This record gives sequence, structure tokens and C-alpha cells, in this order.
Amino acid sequence: MSKMSVTNARRKNRVRMALKLAAKVFEASHDAIVIAEASGKIVAVNPSGVNLTGVSHPASRDMALRELLMDPEAGDFWPQVDARLGRDGRWSGEVWHRRADGGHPRPGNQHTSRGGVPEASRVRGAHSVSVDVARGAARR
Repeated sequence: MSKMSVTNARRKNRVRMALKLAAKVFEASHDAIVIAEASGKIVAVNPSGVNLTGVSHPASRDMALRELLMDPEAGDFWPQVDARLGRDGRWSGEVWHRRADGGHPRPGNQHTSRGGVPEASRVRGAHSVSVDVARGAARR
């Protein structure tokens, strides 16, 4: 085996291990994590995200991130979010998470970033991390 082959094999192994670790963190996080395409279409939701919104992972794949988040005081706050994402690549603020069952929305702190995956330069999208404020208050 050539030195280049060994180097490539090691690099691939490190990438594989990093992806496995990232998947474990995604699944185990107490914060709701949603990954969306650049269009806003949801690609993946972790178990905490399913718990927060009541939307199952398969059902969420037909939804846009905008369908899950709202700000009742600001009305349509998405133009502000889009402007900040376009300018800074990230947005943070307080939001309300819509419930799939029509139940009372739950408050949360939202952190959204737009970007790509370095190893797959054509993959562009956004990820969103939510802290369920109501759950945190209930634990105290």
C-alpha cells in the first residue's frame, strides 16, 4: 500500500469517526436541533426537536423551518431573520415553537446559522438550535 493510500485511508477514518461522534451528539442533545436545506426544507430533527414541536421526524421532512417557529409579538419576523442571516450568517432571538397537535406554543431561545458542510462543498443550508425555556423552567 502506498504512503498516499495510507494517508487517504487515515483521513477517511477520521472523517467517519467525526461523523459518528456528531451523530451521537445530535441524538443525545437536550436542545432541539433542526437541519434544513438552503430552501428552508427540513432535512433532520433530533429527538429533542420532536419532543418540542410534536412533529415526528418523518413528518418534518415535508415541512419548512418557518412552519415551526413564530413570534406572536413581531408578526412575520422572518424578513428580519433572513436579513441578519444574509448579512452575518447567523441569528439569535426569542421565538415560540408551534406544536403539531395545535397545542399551546412553547417559548424558546433560537440560534440559527446558515452555511455549508466543508467536506461537501455543494451542501448548503442552515441549522437551528432551540432551547426549550418551558422545559428548563420545569426542571428548576
